[in-house]
Amino acid sequence: MIHIIPALAWWVLASVVGAGSILLSLLHHGGILRTAPLRQRHNPPPWDVPFSVSTAEKYERPCSTPEAMKWKYCDTSLPDSDRISFLLDSLTPEEKISLLGNKASAVPRLSLPPYNWWSEALHGVSSSCCPGIKFKSTSFPQVCTTGASFNTSLFEAIGDAIGAEAIEHYSRLDDVPGLTYWAPNVNLFRDPRWGRGQEVPGEDPYLNGQYAAHLIPALQYGKDGRGRGDGRPRIAAACKHFAAYSIETGRMAFDAKVDEMDLEESYMPMFRKCVESGVLGFMCSYNAVNGVPSCANGDLLTSKLRREWGFDGYITGDCGAVGNIYASHHYTDSMEEGIAVALKSGVDSDCGGDIQAHGLTALDAGHLSIKDIDRALKSLFDVQFRLGYYNLPTSAPELELQRRSLDDSVHMHNDLALEAARQGIVLLKNGNSNAAKDPLPLSKEKHASIALFGPNADATYTMLGNYFGEAPLLVSPKQGLTNMGINISYMKGCNITAQSLESKKDDICRVAAASAATILVVGNNGGVENEGRDRISVVFPGEGQVELIQLASTCAKEENDKPVILIVMSGGPIDLSPYKKNKNIDAMLYVGYPGQSGGTAIAEAIYGDFSPSGRLATTIYPRQFAENVDIGDMRMRPAGDFPGRTYRYYTGEVVYPFGFGMSYSTFKRTMSMANDDGSNAGTSDAFSRVDIEVLNQGPLDCAHSILLFHSGPNAGHDGNPIRSLIGFEKLFLRVGEKMTVPFSI
Repeated sequence: MIHIIPALAWWVLASVVGAGSILLSLLHHGGILRTAPLRQRHNPPPWDVPFSVSTAEKYERPCSTPEAMKWKYCDTSLPDSDRISFLLDSLTPEEKISLLGNKASAVPRLSLPPYNWWSEALHGVSSSCCPGIKFKSTSFPQVCTTGASFNTSLFEAIGDAIGAEAIEHYSRLDDVPGLTYWAPNVNLFRDPRWGRGQEVPGEDPYLNGQYAAHLIPALQYGKDGRGRGDGRPRIAAACKHFAAYSIETGRMAFDAKVDEMDLEESYMPMFRKCVESGVLGFMCSYNAVNGVPSCANGDLLTSKLRREWGFDGYITGDCGAVGNIYASHHYTDSMEEGIAVALKSGVDSDCGGDIQAHGLTALDAGHLSIKDIDRALKSLFDVQFRLGYYNLPTSAPELELQRRSLDDSVHMHNDLALEAARQGIVLLKNGNSNAAKDPLPLSKEKHASIALFGPNADATYTMLGNYFGEAPLLVSPKQGLTNMGINISYMKGCNITAQSLESKKDDICRVAAASAATILVVGNNGGVENEGRDRISVVFPGEGQVELIQLASTCAKEENDKPVILIVMSGGPIDLSPYKKNKNIDAMLYVGYPGQSGGTAIAEAIYGDFSPSGRLATTIYPRQFAENVDIGDMRMRPAGDFPGRTYRYYTGEVVYPFGFGMSYSTFKRTMSMANDDGSNAGTSDAFSRVDIEVLNQGPLDCAHSILLFHSGPNAGHDGNPIRSLIGFEKLFLRVGEKMTVPFSI
């Protein structure tokens, strides 16, 4: 029996006797990578922040000189295991310890150059690894925006592009950045105030796991699986932050109290998916889990990660996390004992140099053994050898890269960055109950002159979120609209955190009243939410933005009821309940942090060059959630006055639910149960497949997302989730086109 639940997100619930139930979220938008030609990008505006123009210090590659080639570890006719054994046998204890950090030291007597383990590629190759070094990289939308696309082919395409740019940088800049990248971040967006929630796909472990499953192989081997051309990975990804990390406030000493069920069902699944996807690196987190610092937790790092899950890569501590075992958590009585516990628990290296600084003292004091050090060093060498770091280039792709000069340009992926920005935009509102027609898309003829307000209306670097490099272009919303030929009357109005307007009220009102449409671009920025900085609420961070929205929208409506569009640029969700039914706000778009081409995508969405296809990857909670729930409470399931967290367990009111999103088109969906042989299962309890037929009824060719949820027979009771995402798919359908999507159950 199929029940249609009257909700804006169009949930369809199919009850299945004895098998729980399948919940289908037929989200208006989706979007596989476009099959139509991508539009040309516009010329970028000038950058508003200068970058350094210094160049990298060049290092000799290992095994690239006659002196190095005499060593056995450079003999490619030998198995990698023999070459690694030679290094372990040849290095002194001091030399071994000097290699156990993100800046591995050179060992001149063995012709070993220094190595940089720390490179970043969260949503593009980042310059955070190499301060002062100039190199450009495509800056894709922040991960929270990409997660809202619910598009695995997009996840894969972005991973492929980042990996390609990373290996090109390595070939041009000689190890800066290196071959080892500390991405992706797959932690759960557990609390809407989390400052680093922007770095993860969303609040669902299945979504985050699928992101890892499609991004990691593409990063490491490319979409074609060729890697460096000889079957070896081209770079190594690392999943972070293991485990139960999702708070910035007091993070260095935070003890995450997590029960076993929450740990296994909410905080761990995406990390296990990382291992299943072949990731070569892991990062242990700053926090403790139930009293044990993550980087000192042998049950997590060795028993579960390596033995139970079969991980065979390297483990690094987050920057300072190994030192914090003693310094912040006071888990040991000395720094040397803390270093020893980390290495014995499974850590192989750390960021910050604490193992290098204190490891020899720990060894001399008997806290460590050479066996402990060799185990860690072997893990590091094993990854480097698997990457071909100690092999001279032999494959055609490697030789081609080697021939390029430092002045050659790395191939950018600007069209893909623009497409990703389009797919991450979520349409939250389009019209009020009394509206004769949907206000969006605007008309380029009727709305050729607009008023543009807001602290993010001319933002550029805000669109990048955090962990970004030097983008080849930056198109703000203002520039994107200008490039489209729209005549703009622009006033910033206020800064992000301003408590009052910074522009004159009369000027704001005059501009809004005189324009054919009013667009406000508001939200957050890195000064409000970032690494080391949680938000304290889920409302706009300054009263100035609230006043600006109220004044501009009221003035725009005084004459001829002109459309008012609210665009929210933010990593974390913002309570939009004051505007959800506000008759002065006609439409709302949620754009996350849309990357280098965000302004172009926003302008195109407003004027109907495409239909928004994103879906919320986080719940938008009312402000009372942050007022009543402690951000440090790690529980997922409701209990007493605690309402639970995320759509899977939260029992309170929501502003917009996980998976919500609207479209400029209308879709008809039909769900049926099927058997393995494709025959219709009818109302039978036994079925192995759910088929969803989707028809685009127009008026636009556009993308569509299907999200499939499971709701068990005891859903929402006895600790069971209310529902859980078990599958999603992206389609692009022309008007009148029909497509059937099968989901294996």
